[in-house]
Amino acid sequence: MVLWQKSIEITKNNYLLGVGLGNWKIIMPSAGIEKMRAETGGLIFQRPHNDLIWVFSESGLAGLFFYL
Repeated sequence: MVLWQKSIEITKNNYLLGVGLGNWKIIMPSAGIEKMRAETGGLIFQRPHNDLIWVFSESGLAGLFFYL
């Protein structure tokens, strides 16, 4: 759930076009990794494990519209 909340947090600044395809894993740590298993560096998330949030964060409203 924390991963989804942080994904939505990075999407708030880029809700029209998103952060760019394939850039979720690059932008995500800028939202902070506190309270997550990745905090120790032993785990790196590649996607938020929720396709709707993932598509919305990477491609914005336009991409989410076409995805749906």
